[in-house]
Amino acid sequence: MSNAAGEIVVDSRLAEELVRRGVHVHAGDRVRLELVPAPRPGEDRVAPAEKRPPFRSAEGMLAHLGAAPDLDDYAQASRLAIADAEAGGTLPE
Repeated sequence: MSNAAGEIVVDSRLAEELVRRGVHVHAGDRVRLELVPAPRPGEDRVAPAEKRPPFRSAEGMLAHLGAAPDLDDYAQASRLAIADAEAGGTLPE
C-alpha cells in the first residue's frame, strides 16, 4: 500500500484481472481506487469497449449502393474529363 489514500501498487494477479476487464494497467503500476455506486436492480455494468458496435468493413456497409465500380470506369471517367477540359479550355470544378 502506498502513502496516498486509496492508492495501491498493482500486483500481477490484479493486473491480469484488470486487463481482462478492459483496464490498461501493468504489474507495478500505481493506481488510485475510487468507489462507485452499486448497480441498480436490472442495470448491467458493461465496459465502454463492449458498448461499441463491432467494426464492419466499408464494403459491407456500402453493399446496398450496388457493386463497386471497376477501375476501368475510373480510367474512362478520367479520359472524358481530360477531353472536356482540353476542349473547353478550363478544368472542371
